[in-house]
Amino acid sequence: MFNVTTTLETYTFEFTLDGELDYTVLAQFKLEMGLLFAGLTGPQSFTLDNVKIQVSEDGTFVDTTLIINGDFKPTAGYRAFLNDWEGTAGSLSKLNGALVLTLDALSTLDQNWKVQIIQDAFALGTGADNVGSLQFEAGKTYKVSFDAKASVAGEATFIIGHAGGGFTGYAVEAFNVTTELETYTFEFTLDGELDYSVLAQFKIEMGLLFAGLTGPQSFTLDNIAIEVSVDGTFVDAQLIINGDME
Repeated sequence: MFNVTTTLETYTFEFTLDGELDYTVLAQFKLEMGLLFAGLTGPQSFTLDNVKIQVSEDGTFVDTTLIINGDFKPTAGYRAFLNDWEGTAGSLSKLNGALVLTLDALSTLDQNWKVQIIQDAFALGTGADNVGSLQFEAGKTYKVSFDAKASVAGEATFIIGHAGGGFTGYAVEAFNVTTELETYTFEFTLDGELDYSVLAQFKIEMGLLFAGLTGPQSFTLDNIAIEVSVDGTFVDAQLIINGDME
């Protein structure tokens, strides 16, 4: 228990788990506060920020990457990759419930990979750069859908794959994006004889879409879903985090 006040303060707790017990069942993080508001009338509020869990290693506490979006960024789970070393500049933001990549400056966009929106372990804060976060299974059929639009009509590319030992694409599909929000759907079946144990990234590449243009330009993404076919019916594969950008 802790005593919360009306001023934002930092609370820290340490605990050591019993070395003889089994902790394989996944845990929840939660704060209970029903009695805090007992007998009061609304509106009331509780504010939370900067949640993190660290583990002691050789006497030093380091990040465990157990908590996702502990700092409550509106673009949680996604990152932009830009050829900023050549002068392209931009940022991700949330606008009207969607994820928007705004490009303020454009330079040397001669390859599609020079502008990307990505979900992977690095974006989620659970792994290093270019480490995947999506576990696919051999022989399964998947359906990926998302809503997208751009400030200019043209071709972008949807990619599922991993960068371990050179990039390997599980699904790579070009699509024509317009200036109106539309839904795009792709189905793919993974080879039953191949190894998909390396976690994959979700990416949209769009460098060539903006080639030769000046900023600002934008790309909007929303309602990302990955489903898997089970007995002929597609069900949520629970692979994408924050697909509705909430």
